[in-house]
Amino acid sequence: MRSGPVDGSWQEALLEFEQLLERWSFSFSSTGFVYVRPKGPSLEAGELASFIERLRLVCDADFPEAIVFDLCDAAIIESQWPPMESLFRDFADSINARLRIVAAHCWPAAIAIVYRRKRGLAASLRKARSGRS
Repeated sequence: MRSGPVDGSWQEALLEFEQLLERWSFSFSSTGFVYVRPKGPSLEAGELASFIERLRLVCDADFPEAIVFDLCDAAIIESQWPPMESLFRDFADSINARLRIVAAHCWPAAIAIVYRRKRGLAASLRKARSGRS
């Protein structure tokens, strides 16, 4: 088999894929929703920045409609939260979306939602949260 620049680039891409999948769990729905959860016990701003950088590559004017970052199981050091919040805000601004941070049982945030203002989205999210279809 011939080796060349494409082969080397592909190997680098495979390594990047493996690292991304080892660190993050994420799903894309056919209706424009994305769910993201870090796999490790903790999360740092640099890791979040790296994921958002890649996620930004698949965003366009219509996709995604909403992204839910589920941080419930990740321990976040207090000093890491301000840069993370800035990352979420900058990302939302860059795709012309809004940000909502929801604190629950864990501090500083349990869920960060980046969403676009579309008719019916709020109702859909409320139904999903309440378990109704």
